[in-house]
Amino acid sequence: MAQITADLLRSKFGFNDSNVINGIMNDPGQVERYNRELGGSTGASGGGVQDFTSYLAAQQAATDKAIAPAIQSLEEQKPITQQAYAQQATNLQQTSSNVEQRYKSLLDSLTGKETQEKAQVGMATSREFGKRGVPLSSGIYDQALIEKYQPISQYYSGLTQQTGVAREGDLMKIAQALAMNPIELQQALNQINQAQATLKMGGAKDSISNAINQQQFGSNLDLKNRELAQSLSIWQQEDPLRQAQIQAYKAQAAQTAGNNSGLPVVA
Repeated sequence: MAQITADLLRSKFGFNDSNVINGIMNDPGQVERYNRELGGSTGASGGGVQDFTSYLAAQQAATDKAIAPAIQSLEEQKPITQQAYAQQATNLQQTSSNVEQRYKSLLDSLTGKETQEKAQVGMATSREFGKRGVPLSSGIYDQALIEKYQPISQYYSGLTQQTGVAREGDLMKIAQALAMNPIELQQALNQINQAQATLKMGGAKDSISNAINQQQFGSNLDLKNRELAQSLSIWQQEDPLRQAQIQAYKAQAAQTAGNNSGLPVVA
């Protein structure tokens, strides 16, 4: 631990009056106090850095504690998000199966209706040819059926084609949604991770800023104490008749600054 000396009282604490310095050096209580202040404010190997490190560690600990609930809440969202996207994938797969089945039923229904309408047309045509006495084995009958079947075939062929296109489009959309599912899951998790990182980064910046402010406040307070102590010494030298005023001023300063103010006890 560094020991207070007359030179340190001049360089570190701003004392210039030899009588004041001698008074401090001859007072064991004052020597002990300035030794403590010397160790706490400067240290043997750069107390300013040590003070800032201590301030920063304290600020970071307080910040970590403050943001911990938000970090934990975001962390708890990860398994919930994963479960939601897993359920979405399951639902999409089931939807794909249902869509496939519905379109199959629709296409089967169109084929059935086409067959039924052609059967009705065939029966009507055969009755008509029977009334005319035209045998159904004749080529005329076959030609007549072809002509009557043609519009029916064209109609249902168009419906079947449209239905097939719609089926492919719906299944494609579902397939694309399934393909995007793991990508969107990762994006959602990345957003949570980014939110956590932003909280931590903001907390770190605040900790550094607070540590700098706290160190600056300590430095300013130490400077004010030195200036005040030096003013007392100069004031004492300028006018010996002010001793009573000095004692009253010292008492007021000690009450304001406390035991750690850094003020010398002037004999």
